[in-house]
Amino acid sequence: MESSSAYAYRNMDGYHGPGYTGPASTAGSSNVTAAGQLPTSQQQDHSDAVVPTAEQQQQAATAAADPNTLKVDFHWRARSAKLTPLTAADDAAPAYVMLSRFFHMPNLVFKRGGLKGEVFATAANQFVAIDSTYTLGAPGETDRPKQEIRAAKRLVTEYTHQSYNYNAAGSTGPATMTWKTTANLKNWDFVCCDEQMVPVARFHSNVWYLKKVGLLEFMGPKAADPAAREEIIVVALTIYHQMLLRMNNVLNLLGAIPKPKPFKAGEGGAAGAEADGRKAPELESDEEDHDGAFAEVDAVGRKKAGNAPVVS
Repeated sequence: MESSSAYAYRNMDGYHGPGYTGPASTAGSSNVTAAGQLPTSQQQDHSDAVVPTAEQQQQAATAAADPNTLKVDFHWRARSAKLTPLTAADDAAPAYVMLSRFFHMPNLVFKRGGLKGEVFATAANQFVAIDSTYTLGAPGETDRPKQEIRAAKRLVTEYTHQSYNYNAAGSTGPATMTWKTTANLKNWDFVCCDEQMVPVARFHSNVWYLKKVGLLEFMGPKAADPAAREEIIVVALTIYHQMLLRMNNVLNLLGAIPKPKPFKAGEGGAAGAEADGRKAPELESDEEDHDGAFAEVDAVGRKKAGNAPVVS
């Protein structure tokens, strides 16, 4: 309830509410009429002023409310996840979309905007191995190295990946990012830390929700960097899906038998892969296929099979 002093202040002469940039008071001015208005000759014509639409006003309010948090909603019929700003309406246009399928590789496709938006990344979860891979960039780009997301422990959820978006100033090599988790009966949090173990992102997932999957929060100086945000989106949701697969697939227990080989701090991309006996990242190329949303990303399996058609 508003106090009497606050009410008196709000209704005093010359108070026009927050955001008012005009004169604080019109008292004592000879140019003001008895009704408290300027003469018609001195009034400004605002007929040509551009008035924001209701949609533009809503978008501005949403961005100002919480620009560094996206909510993730999964749609089972379309097998897709929609990422929108935290305070956006349920029917608002998504900022990003993730499409998933089970028996194709790569099985995750990330797009900017809606289902017809531009592909900016793909990812692949493994049915036996507990590691994952992802590729940043649109299909058709010549330089699309396949990146690894390596498990750090066998039976504990901890992953590492390498990032050029978070490397230190003046460094030519990638930074090693570490994903750790905390869980309770309601939520499962995936926290991404840089090489100094400072959190830069968190995926706060809802364990019991089938549609409202969770919230993806960006932190630190790179929170508003588009490239860093898209990398976090891809890696966070890829790890999340890999863990869902591991919990429901007995074959991943076999993949957890070999000793994990996580990335180490200061470890380079191709050089680091060769140092521990792994194959260096290869370039991934794509060609057009079928199936609308996945038309741009099916060519990898085709070329390996001699351009044989992929059965959907």
